[in-house]
Order: sequence, then structure tokens, then C-alpha cells
Amino acid sequence: HYPYISVLCSYWCGLRTIKGIGRRYVGKRIFSNRSIQVVIGDGRSKRAKIERFFEDDVPEGTLLNGTVINEKALEDTIRGTWSKHGIKERNVDLVLNSPHLMARRIEMPCLSGNKATHYIMNEADEKEIARFSDPVTGWYPLVKNKKTQNVVSETAEKEFIETYIKIFGAVGIRLNSIHNGINLAVNMMQTQVGRGTVVYMILDGMTLTTMLFTGGAYFNNLSTRVYSQTGTIEFAGEIRNAVSSIRQFATAQHIEEPISDIYVAGLNADEMNSLIAEMQGYPLADVIKPIVCPPNVSMRSGREKFGSFIFSFAGLFDTVGGVTLLEALKKSSAKYESKKNVLKVVIP
Repeated sequence: HYPYISVLCSYWCGLRTIKGIGRRYVGKRIFSNRSIQVVIGDGRSKRAKIERFFEDDVPEGTLLNGTVINEKALEDTIRGTWSKHGIKERNVDLVLNSPHLMARRIEMPCLSGNKATHYIMNEADEKEIARFSDPVTGWYPLVKNKKTQNVVSETAEKEFIETYIKIFGAVGIRLNSIHNGINLAVNMMQTQVGRGTVVYMILDGMTLTTMLFTGGAYFNNLSTRVYSQTGTIEFAGEIRNAVSSIRQFATAQHIEEPISDIYVAGLNADEMNSLIAEMQGYPLADVIKPIVCPPNVSMRSGREKFGSFIFSFAGLFDTVGGVTLLEALKKSSAKYESKKNVLKVVIP
């Protein structure tokens, strides 16, 4: 087992660190535009045990939508967090929610390694890929059948990935992988959705992510910007709009099962009570409730804070197999060096 730490950003980034042999400790760190969350515990592919978790401030202007604006400030923040909380681990996995890290869930033939990567790139939407000038694509499997498999593919700009490698390297920390956080959260929540039609709404700063599950399967997520203050009538109106949008999607997909539960994350108890009160009279008001910590996430205390740390906790769950973005980056760099050396021979 490799002990690890994870870091997240919010848009946010998350990181896992790996240490020694024996018990696997996980520290997870989440960066939003305003704060860092760190979660330390024991993670596996289907469960996580949380030992401790905390949140630190990030200086204003350090991050924007997952893009590093001030590298020195981020370096100092990471260094300070490691020192303040006595974190010893130096190998980490980074989790990012950012428009600059595109993720897709697709069904494809049972291919592996480079063959799978080539298939994913060939099947990608040309307009989506066109916004990357130098894309790097990784992937990991979810479910494998006899002839097909469901995977998550992740694509980011080469420079975007290298910036994070550089920053963590400057603090003496090595990145093991980089993953999209929303899909990790989907994987974690899917273990408890049952067979009904369930909606999860996760408020992270000013971003609201709405996830739809039905029949035990994940269908879609929608991220929107929230402009109203939590606890107000206007905020409740934005929640209603988000629910309406996901219901329209469900109708378009011919999902006949009515929504049985709407779980909301990212609000404190007072804000949640206010939302429920303001939603009275809305057709789905009776099924709106605060998110609960799933049984595959255990902790000694603080379960009521699960909704505010949901992306960081999700980063503790392992992804097994596939090709990580960092592995894809190394292969891309190796190809570039090979071509450059050929040019040196042909054109001395």
C-alpha cells in the first residue's frame, strides 16, 4: 500500500500523499479560489476512513477556475499548510475541478494502454478538443464487461499540468496523478443511490454542481454559477431553476421514474433549514434534504461536515488501471524528445 495525500481546487484541486510500507495514510488537500481543504485517512477503491480534515485560506488572486495566477503564493500556501499541520508525506495525487481539465464518461471496446488512449482521442468531440493547443489525455476504467468497458477520460493542456508539477516540485512534493474531482464524487455517491431517481446538488463557493442518478446508474451533471446569498429567497429560486434543468434533461432522456430524493451539500444547518422553508410549495419540496455521509466513508467525528468536504473525501478513493494524465504527459514528452533527436540527425 502506498500512503498518500490529496489536494483539490474550486474550482479546486485535491491531492493524495503516499508514504512507506504498511498502513496507507491519505491526506487530501482541496484548493478553492479561497481555501485549501486537507483530508488525512486510509483510502481504497470502494471505501475511505477519515482520520482528520481541515481547511486553510488561500491568498486572494492565487487561483482562478483552477488556473494558477500567482505561483509563488501557491507555493507558500502549500509549504505553510504542510508545516502548520505537520504533514510528512511527499508523494501526492492532485484532484482538480476546472474548465481546463475536461472529463468525459464513455463506453468503449475493451482496449488497454495506448490503444485505449488512441480510441478515446479519435472519438472525442472535435470542438471540445479544438480548444486545447497541446492536449494530454488520460483515462481510468469504471466497469468492464465482456466486450465493452465504461471509462472516464480526462484531457488538459500540457502546460496546465506542468505548472502544477513545477509548483509542487518547488516545495519538495511529487505528484503521482491528477484527476477531475466531479467524476470522483460521482463514483463515491453512486455506491448509495439505490434504484430510484436521485439528484445530488453540491454547492462549492459560487459553483453549484447537480448530479442525476437513476436505476443505480449515473446519467448527467450540470454545473451552474450561483449569484444569490445562501439562506435567501433568491438562493432558493436558483436551486429550483437547477432542479428544473435536470428534470428537463431527465424528460429528454425518457426517464419516467420520478425524483425520489434531492440531496444538498455545501450548506450549514441554518442555511439548509432556510432552504427547505423557502422551497415549501414547490412540487419537490418534500424530497429536498441535507446530504448524508455514505456508509463507505467512515470517520471518528465531524460527519455533519461531509457535504462541505465532499470533493476532497472523494479524492481518497483509488482509481485503478488505465493511463493517468501524468503517465500520458511523460509519453508525450518522450515522443517530442525522440522527434527532436531525429531532427538533430537529419539537420545537424
